[in-house]
Amino acid sequence: MITERFTLNIDQAIQMWHDTANLRLKRHKYSRLKQLLTYLKIKRSLKKVITLISENYLGDPSPNLNRLKAEPQLRQLISLWFEMDPLAFESALKGDFVTATEDFIHRVKTKWPQMPHEEIFQALRNVWIMVAIQMMAGREIMLTDAMFAYSMLYPLTDNLLDDANLSREEKGAFCNRLGGWLRGIPEKVNTEREQDIYEMIQLIEGQFARSKFPEVYESLLLIHEAQVKSLSPQQAPLNDTEMLRITFEKGASSVIADGYLVMGNLTDEAFTFLTLYGIVLQLADDLQDQSEDATVNHQTLFSRSSNFETSEQLTTRLIHFSKAALIKIFAPNEALKHHLTKLLEKSMDFLISDAIHTHRDTYSSHYYRVISSGLKTGLRYHERLKTICRVQTAHWAEKWHS
Repeated sequence: MITERFTLNIDQAIQMWHDTANLRLKRHKYSRLKQLLTYLKIKRSLKKVITLISENYLGDPSPNLNRLKAEPQLRQLISLWFEMDPLAFESALKGDFVTATEDFIHRVKTKWPQMPHEEIFQALRNVWIMVAIQMMAGREIMLTDAMFAYSMLYPLTDNLLDDANLSREEKGAFCNRLGGWLRGIPEKVNTEREQDIYEMIQLIEGQFARSKFPEVYESLLLIHEAQVKSLSPQQAPLNDTEMLRITFEKGASSVIADGYLVMGNLTDEAFTFLTLYGIVLQLADDLQDQSEDATVNHQTLFSRSSNFETSEQLTTRLIHFSKAALIKIFAPNEALKHHLTKLLEKSMDFLISDAIHTHRDTYSSHYYRVISSGLKTGLRYHERLKTICRVQTAHWAEKWHS
């Protein structure tokens, strides 16, 4: 049984969160000149990569992404923007994450040719988390049936629960049937979408026999129960203690399930890190979505913050909690551990910084400047680079589809 293990880890994570209460924000400061020069270097490199892709890959209906990944211009861009050596990182890995990404998109398009790109990307984010867990475990990077199925459960179940044509009673009945399927009970399937969901669970069962891997299904029930429980803030206000536990349980249970569906079983070391990393990802998502959540009265720690001081305190605590979580990362050797820590640290730094820039009206100008000064490009230059990427990606997507 993993319930006691899960509860213990959540209790320890909550204590870690409380330990961040009085920590102050301290960040390395880059001068504005240094930020400008770094921005110009990255922009120049980015333009070279855009030209490279436009001239050599745009006309190809099935571009060879592995060949693109090996292009020196792209490697230089990654090195400049993410401050890491992509060659050294790849040499420490088994398998290839680009191929796993391509395989996933191909499987989705084959089964659901009309699925919107937004839903595919929602599922793909979870695939990448599971790929990271494969890296940590020292396993070959590849798309498995369980990875495909669990990642697809996100858009499939979200769409059903977001369907305005379904009553609350119908959605509740579906949640009960889903719980039955996860327990191995052959509950009746009522719709085509429910059939798709049930088939995903069957794919997981094909890879992990219930008799040999009972904790895989316990972990799936954990995330199911946490999601059901997380709906309660919509019905009645919760105090901060209740909100904190629900948030932590929801985030942790999702990534713990990722771990079980990659590895089958988890060591205590892996269980602890995945608990903390899941919480960090959940808090970062809540930080990013605070305005949308507040608009629909979806209560999270961040959507309930009503002033500069509260927003800044929560964000500072998230930054410190994230760094404390990454210390617990596991990997088969120190070289890979270093590269993975650097990658996850930089990714989380970008996530938090992007959210602060998006919701800058909820922060004081002083706090915004402190965050911006700790980013090598600064927040505004970073946003300009992202805008170039978004515009160009939209252009490429239009060209490929035409």
